[in-house]
Amino acid sequence: MNNSVFGKTTENIENRVDMKLVTNEKEAIPLTAKPNYGSSTMFDENLIDIHMKRTKLVDNKPIYLGMCIAEISMWRIVQAVINPHGVRASRCTM
Repeated sequence: MNNSVFGKTTENIENRVDMKLVTNEKEAIPLTAKPNYGSSTMFDENLIDIHMKRTKLVDNKPIYLGMCIAEISMWRIVQAVINPHGVRASRCTM
């Protein structure tokens, strides 16, 4: 598995926001009155960025898969540190 698959399976969708760009105050006032209003940034007199929290969260990412990938990759790193040349040790029998 590569890093992008691991990142998509472990990402936290609760931290996502909807950004609205408005060009005047009349459009901004109703958005700031909503309960899911987060914050706003004024770039210019005519451009305001409004961050809105998500109202619906669709939890369709398998978190357990991300944990399995992290566990397997950690095991492989430990194995590479313990045995860096890949030589398997065999038992000496007499």
